[in-house]
Amino acid sequence: MRRKDILNDALQASGNAVVQVVSVANADDVAATVTLAGAYGGKTLTVQPGKTVASSFSTRLVSAPETPVTVTATGADGRTLATTATVAAATCG
Repeated sequence: MRRKDILNDALQASGNAVVQVVSVANADDVAATVTLAGAYGGKTLTVQPGKTVASSFSTRLVSAPETPVTVTATGADGRTLATTATVAAATCG
């Protein structure tokens, strides 16, 4: 697993609050269990080979500051990856 295959972050305006969206793409040939952890929550996902899964986290804020998201992935073959990405600040309206 490579970092560029794992993570795509965005903060998006939705109504009156900023929503953080984290997409995880698995370009490997084995499934991966991926844990996302950030200021607005966390989730554990299973991402099948060749698939992309997205999770959203409501910030409940009109303006969200730059924030890190930690991603830990473990492939079905035992390989692991841990990385942190910084999601840029965003404002609704």
